Amino acid sequence: MVKVITIIGTRPEGIKTVMLHKKLSQDNGFEALLCSTGQHRSLLYNVIGDFDVEVDIELNAMAENISMADQLSYMMKHLQLIVTEHKPNLIIVQGDTLSAYCGAMVAFYNKIKLAHIEAGLRTHDKNSPFPEEIHRKYIDDVADYHFAHSDAALQTLLNEGHTTDHVHMVGNTGIDALLHINQELEKGNLSPNIELQNLVNTTKPKQKLGLLTMHRRETVGDKQKEIMNSIVTCADKCDMTIICPMHPNPMMDKIYKQYEEHPRIKFIKALDYKSMIWLMSQADIIYSDSGGIQEEAPYLGKCVVVLRVLTERQEMIDVGNHVLFCKDSVLEDSKRIIGQGQNLVTPYGDGNAVKKIVEVLILS
Repeated sequence: MVKVITIIGTRPEGIKTVMLHKKLSQDNGFEALLCSTGQHRSLLYNVIGDFDVEVDIELNAMAENISMADQLSYMMKHLQLIVTEHKPNLIIVQGDTLSAYCGAMVAFYNKIKLAHIEAGLRTHDKNSPFPEEIHRKYIDDVADYHFAHSDAALQTLLNEGHTTDHVHMVGNTGIDALLHINQELEKGNLSPNIELQNLVNTTKPKQKLGLLTMHRRETVGDKQKEIMNSIVTCADKCDMTIICPMHPNPMMDKIYKQYEEHPRIKFIKALDYKSMIWLMSQADIIYSDSGGIQEEAPYLGKCVVVLRVLTERQEMIDVGNHVLFCKDSVLEDSKRIIGQGQNLVTPYGDGNAVKKIVEVLILS
């Protein structure tokens, strides 16, 4: 029996691990525990409820939200206590969050095997995204299983010297979750938020519909305002309403208040996962600095203006699915990709990543 602890803290981590945790929980060869650090508790619980999964161990990292150093100290201390109590054989982390980094370090310090989902993402700029670029490099340095989500990520890992017996191309578990939830929405087994439905239905087809998400630390301040000014200009020129679910990061509050009265932008509360997927499917264009949305959008036939200087998902830019934000060309780029959702490249797997990961873990 393999005792495995999956560590999550944010909504993307939950989206991309919850189906794997559920699969491991149903396999007699594993005793699976799900640990939430509480990094983004409200967003996370909106996700796991759609998959009929419960958290087994819950921390409260947001109580230490004074600085990243305070949160790191809290997580390392409490994750060590959890490891000491439960003595897992394997720890699973996803992506590049502070929760994933702390989980990886605790695994390394205790000589516990570590599986890294979504391994191999790089921009090769330590400040973009910040601090995630450093987190994911360190996680890959100590991981025993590297589960790559794309050919580009796989090649990065091999170029960095990770051996083929440790690197596995499986696709992205987030696409497993996306396809599952979207199918349930289409069948009518799940429904989006009714207020959201009403807002969308009163906008379309009279106007174009844009979706905006923005939360990254490196855009806070003048860059944020530059992005918002460009987007509202696009909205005016394209006769478009922009819906913006508000991220709970307190650093975003100032920009929300500055634009809350703008007639082209509708700020709404953060959405549960199924409602977010539905809104993405309804949008004519997406503006986002989210890595997960960059991956999910083409599977829903949507293009993204990526609100970053660099992206670790450069393959999406190269094939023309998405475009990096540039204030001098954002209007032209927006007009070009609005509604351009046919035959997009979908390089992040076929929805069977969870099955492939479990097969690797069983065989090892």
